[in-house]
Amino acid sequence: MAVPSTCEVFVFGAGPAGATLARLLARAGHSVVLLDGARPRTIAPRETLLATAQPALERSGLWPWVEAHTEVDTLRHGAIWGSDAWRWRSDAAPGRSYLRAAFDAGLRRAAAAAGATVLAGARLVQGAVQSDGRAELHLQPLEGGLEVCHARYVAVATGRGTRSLRAAPFAVRERHHGPHTVALTLQGGCAAAAPCAVVEAVPQGWWWWHGDGAAGGAATLFCDGDELQQVGTAALLHSARTAARGPAHTLEATTVGAAGDATARARSAEAVLLVGDAAASIDPLASQGTEKALLAAEHAARVLRAALAQPDDFAELRRLHEQWEHGLYRAHVRSAAQFLDQERRFPDAPFWARRRLPAVPPPAPSTRWRQPSGVVEAAVLTRLGDTFTRTLGLRRLDGETLVAVGYVPAVPVWRLFAAGATLNEAVASGGGDARLFVLQPAAVHAAAAVLAEQGWLTPADTHAGARH
Repeated sequence: MAVPSTCEVFVFGAGPAGATLARLLARAGHSVVLLDGARPRTIAPRETLLATAQPALERSGLWPWVEAHTEVDTLRHGAIWGSDAWRWRSDAAPGRSYLRAAFDAGLRRAAAAAGATVLAGARLVQGAVQSDGRAELHLQPLEGGLEVCHARYVAVATGRGTRSLRAAPFAVRERHHGPHTVALTLQGGCAAAAPCAVVEAVPQGWWWWHGDGAAGGAATLFCDGDELQQVGTAALLHSARTAARGPAHTLEATTVGAAGDATARARSAEAVLLVGDAAASIDPLASQGTEKALLAAEHAARVLRAALAQPDDFAELRRLHEQWEHGLYRAHVRSAAQFLDQERRFPDAPFWARRRLPAVPPPAPSTRWRQPSGVVEAAVLTRLGDTFTRTLGLRRLDGETLVAVGYVPAVPVWRLFAAGATLNEAVASGGGDARLFVLQPAAVHAAAAVLAEQGWLTPADTHAGARH
């Protein structure tokens, strides 16, 4: 297919995030080019969406498509975690099951049907992206030659890695990463476990078994990357299979069918919009990778539509989407660490020792907090339904903004600490502001604790950067 000379949005990466973003923008009438690098995108052949994903996907308008292209998950779900006993989940609503390759292909077809130009197998040769988001991209289609596309904005949805964009005219910076984790998948026969999905902790990491409902399935070992490098793939897999009590132990497979990086990471970039795993990849323990990709695409689509209508706000809108991605990342880092911490059988094993929760005592109730000099009140963009509007919030020197913690407005809580106060003192004085008076004190206290945790407040005895 010929490369259009111009488009409003050029999307790199045609997995769930990129293809969904292209489809949503094209459905809204925007000209979109979706670059499909035609590379393998997944480690395990079959995946599931948890039932808890449905409400968010319904609110985003994505659920009808998902429901039509997946099937009810009929597998029996269990775990061997924290003890040698099997525990079966019996009270949870069934989720959805799908073959990942077919699911992704369906999303790309849906993007094309909505009007997006899908370039399969093309590659980026060189390009330039200006600070306002405008880009000139030189591309080599699958059939050869060289074509140029001028895009108003660029979105990058290339998954966990950006190595496929070796000629990318922008730099991706890693903001944070968890312990180096590698996923190794074995696929084969295991008739007894075919109707099951099981997570199992072993000294070398943890297994995720997903049966195919017939005669076998796939077992993926999530292991420590440094230990893998020291021990070797064959030895580590042998040890992990020997230690397993579940399907991985009896699986009729001896070779790795797929392997990939599964490290949780958060990234940022200037002038382009990072979407999905390109912006923040979460720990596979969450079982919410595809859900996050779809919701990230929906949020990014709204950000780009707003930027096309309000180009002067692009930098702030791009930053707002990055905050959304990184906020989910931080929440998943905490939840994954808490779940990993429930497994105490292998305290000295490298995988578990490197993922143990640090002993960080909470601040004492007597700790006094105040406003840092690097935080100011400002009119900042925030999403309001389908649009973005300006409202009073907080802004840091790095451009990060905060309007509310849940339903508690951030500014009136922040003002309680102008002269320095403990959390309890601040909450007690909050009745003087009508916006806080109508809220439960516990909600105001929790919001103040989040401001302190995330650096919107600083201990009053911290002189560096404090307001005097």
